[in-house]
Amino acid sequence: MGTYIDESNETRNCFEIFYQKEVIEVELEKNNDHTIVTGLTFGDGQCMHDSCKNASYVFCPGEAVGTLRKLGFKEPAYAGFAGVSLLLNIPVPQDKMAEYESFSHCMEVHQEGIVLAWQARMIEGSIFIGVAGTKAFYGDQRPTKDQAFAKNRNLLQLNMINDVLPEFISLALGRDTKGQTLVQADLDTLEQQEIAQRWAGTRAVVFDGFPTLGAAYTPDDTKIDNVVVTTHLGSGGASFGPAAVAVSCCVQNEKCYTKFVS
Repeated sequence: MGTYIDESNETRNCFEIFYQKEVIEVELEKNNDHTIVTGLTFGDGQCMHDSCKNASYVFCPGEAVGTLRKLGFKEPAYAGFAGVSLLLNIPVPQDKMAEYESFSHCMEVHQEGIVLAWQARMIEGSIFIGVAGTKAFYGDQRPTKDQAFAKNRNLLQLNMINDVLPEFISLALGRDTKGQTLVQADLDTLEQQEIAQRWAGTRAVVFDGFPTLGAAYTPDDTKIDNVVVTTHLGSGGASFGPAAVAVSCCVQNEKCYTKFVS
């Protein structure tokens, strides 16, 4: 399995590709200081065991942070960072409905060390503004919206929105906020009134070009002998995925891996 006989009657290595197979569980076995994959369980309930011990694998699970961890592999901290987002749903008074009915706005704002992007539009009688950006630290920590960094970044986001769209923040807070520096109490008020929703979590760093290539490891840093991973390649990863797989295999000093698990 994993080889074929060519026209010259020579044995060649090949890939076996599983299409439409979501791998949800990987079985590992440790024996005499060696750890290997011994089985795969798929999302449709099927399992594969018999041929696993004699095959090697390249796992290419996509860009989602946390996928390697769910499969039982170690996921490097650099794969993600702590990020926050802020969603505002600001009710529009009846006398301003006609003025804002076609409102649609998007923007990317740069300040020193800060890049924010947002979308704003009229939805069912409210101005919706969704903003995200500002990194904090790598994903070796589990961020929550109640941490000081999250509140600080959300307040920064609110102030940057107020710099560009003060008329809507004024509607939300019931006072003229143009030119003002908003404070934590303002953000708390919007959250208490359910105008603001805050989120903090781990976001992918793939656009910054931190690929994960080469040997796979368990969470306790044990190398898995028959597995290579190729992931976190960024938005163009599908295009240069095959080349990245070749690099992963070179890292392992293997000429070819006989199974490709997507």
